[in-house]
Amino acid sequence: MSKDYLWKYVIGTGGTWKGPIGKFILIKPSDWTGTINGMDIIMENNYLTVLSADNYEPSRDLLYTLNSWGYENAMEQYEYLENKLPALKEMWAEKTKTHMQPSEGVQDFISNIKSSSFLPDKLPVYTNTGVILKADFSPSAAFDGLAETSWCENVKGDGIGEFIELTLKNDIWGLSINNGFTRLPVQDWLFDINSGEIPFENKMRDDSNGIKDYFTQNNRVKKLAIRNIAGETLYNIDLEDQRDSQTFPGIILPAGTYRFIIEEVYPGTKWQDTCLGEITFLDSEYNKQINIITNDHFYTEALQGISFK
Repeated sequence: MSKDYLWKYVIGTGGTWKGPIGKFILIKPSDWTGTINGMDIIMENNYLTVLSADNYEPSRDLLYTLNSWGYENAMEQYEYLENKLPALKEMWAEKTKTHMQPSEGVQDFISNIKSSSFLPDKLPVYTNTGVILKADFSPSAAFDGLAETSWCENVKGDGIGEFIELTLKNDIWGLSINNGFTRLPVQDWLFDINSGEIPFENKMRDDSNGIKDYFTQNNRVKKLAIRNIAGETLYNIDLEDQRDSQTFPGIILPAGTYRFIIEEVYPGTKWQDTCLGEITFLDSEYNKQINIITNDHFYTEALQGISFK
């Protein structure tokens, strides 16, 4: 139930290398291992290391190897079923813990959130920390810090061209997205495991076991475009059809107003409503070293209009 990944990055010049680079900057996560000679560390914290060199001229056959271990640690299923799930079931059934859905974005540099349309429905949403009794599908649901809530458009068909609009007060250097509507269909299953039906515990499994929930029944976003207020497409994002958060560093958005537009969808098995669970921005205000990139006109211009996967 756990997986380890070794990421190996090899940096080389190639046989056609000629001449020095006037100013060369390399930014890497601080936990990557491997030695890079001929460069000085100019900034370092727990997250990033910034290396720099003037008149940098490596040899043609020079190769650097950087290694990074990624870990995916999951709770064993039996441990979840025996220790975690019983308390959740009791809390969900008796609603001993409830909380309100945030009406605005939880990141304080987001404002003026609106959308071209959204479903008027309200329904209970079950989270690990409590029950939201009347969660809505407004555009703010995509910025409320809760992956279980979702913005859902409300037009006939798949919602192609529908959008969320917002204003960013800070510069952004990337974002993470939770696709679709990941609400657990708890009240559709509750709660009697002695009724002769499939036990609740066995129903809390993913679609590979044939359980159809709100994620698969509704559309998910396949392609998402980011445009500025003038209508210029800055980025195109290809999203995977998965519940896990998907992170896209390198999407540079200076403070301003933007639209996130549905371009293509993964079709739902029951409804055509297209849902987007959560967008979280990576804010350069609190990552000063990222300003090396965000203030580089060449870098930001080069990235505009490309597709991210």
